[in-house]
Amino acid sequence: MVLAGQGRVAKARSVLDRLRDPGDISDGARYWCYAQLELLLAERQLERAVVLADAFERRFARITNPVDTPWRTHRAAALDGLGRREQALADAARALSDARQWGAPGMLARAPRVLGTLQGEPGIERVHDAVTVAAETPARLEHAKALVALGHTLRAPATTGGPAHRCAMRWRSASATARSRW
Repeated sequence: MVLAGQGRVAKARSVLDRLRDPGDISDGARYWCYAQLELLLAERQLERAVVLADAFERRFARITNPVDTPWRTHRAAALDGLGRREQALADAARALSDARQWGAPGMLARAPRVLGTLQGEPGIERVHDAVTVAAETPARLEHAKALVALGHTLRAPATTGGPAHRCAMRWRSASATARSRW
């Protein structure tokens, strides 16, 4: 998935297409399905991503740790892209609940980032929480994604006095404090 993360989606597809789904419930099969799901999202094949996420849920139902089976946040993104907002929000909220239950730092950053992003301005506090959580962990990629999501959310038009405005003011104040210490 490194290739897709670098924007080399066609190359990622050519590599993944050389591999086959083992068709079982092994770790290899789970990794293959997860890579396929990530790539479908990168290719904006949202309907196929939802179908695969549904199959992922059924096939690997025995594994409940969201770190091992993070399909729910991916399905939420795909559903949102298809205009199925309520379903997307429900999946993202469930992913956040699962992440809190397990306590894995990467998912404790990813789940609120996805939910907060889907919620828009009302979810800015969740995106900010994702940045804060990831900053204290080895989850560097998730921290970067949370920072980007926070930047996008803060740049969106915000209601003065609304959650995005309050968060932006707090963020600017914290940044100014940090700069003054250097």
